[in-house]
Amino acid sequence: MTRRSRFLRVGLVVAVLVVLGVLVMPGRLWVGQRNDIAQAEDQLAELKRENRQLESKVAQLSDVSLIEREARAGFGWVHIGDELYTVPPAPPMEVHLPDIWPFSRLQEPLAKVAADA
Repeated sequence: MTRRSRFLRVGLVVAVLVVLGVLVMPGRLWVGQRNDIAQAEDQLAELKRENRQLESKVAQLSDVSLIEREARAGFGWVHIGDELYTVPPAPPMEVHLPDIWPFSRLQEPLAKVAADA
């Protein structure tokens, strides 16, 4: 192998590497940018949907009757002359069963259900 052919081979390898670098690197960047754009578009669509919901809520809250209903339900607001009654929650039910079988196995589950209700 002569010196000239070795020089040509090295030059060819370097040229191929440069061409690959010029073609591959922008391709990788392009794919990465496409992914970033897709994520940004998804996020934009979600924000637009959220914005429409908030605009709808603002429009609803400008309605006086809705504001009154919310004030009555959430804050106990009453008109002049109205009477407000508050009903306390019912106390938990107590279950008294005999301490013999099979009732002894039912006491705990029934007490748990009564506490959850």
